[in-house]
Amino acid sequence: MTLVRATLDDAEPLGDVHVQAWRETYAGLVPQRVLDALDPAARARMWRGAIGGDTAVFLAKEAGAIVGFGACAPPREPKLPFDAEISALYLLRHAQRRGLGRALMDAMARALAATGRHSVSLWVMDGNTPAEKFYIALGGRKVTARTRQRDDWTLHETAYAWDDVTRLFQPR
Repeated sequence: MTLVRATLDDAEPLGDVHVQAWRETYAGLVPQRVLDALDPAARARMWRGAIGGDTAVFLAKEAGAIVGFGACAPPREPKLPFDAEISALYLLRHAQRRGLGRALMDAMARALAATGRHSVSLWVMDGNTPAEKFYIALGGRKVTARTRQRDDWTLHETAYAWDDVTRLFQPR
């Protein structure tokens, strides 16, 4: 397994993995019609717009193939008092429970700290129990919840946060 910073050449395979990870992660939490409609090409376009900008994107690779990714950037939610946000952290099911999520969190935390960011938050879809347990194990604390209407379904999320991003560093 390797961890690398994403480049524009990674956008298409990253779009594919993003859709696959959503389908694995959110089956039963998101309406199936929403999961079926996910478009890898649309996700690839999204990632092309993010890579190289204010967003740091890290890839977990196995035998050259992307098996997970994480993304962090300045916060999207101005109401939260944290100066950074982890906007994505996904691992394909077969790559979970092998330390990759922890390694991605470390890489993102170090990237944020290197740009002067000191605190970080992220949103977790309610019912995504493995993610909730993971963030709590890393010292994340619940700070707020929100409900958003997405087309014809409702999304309930909880924000977790760390006041000191260096608490996400792994010992080296």
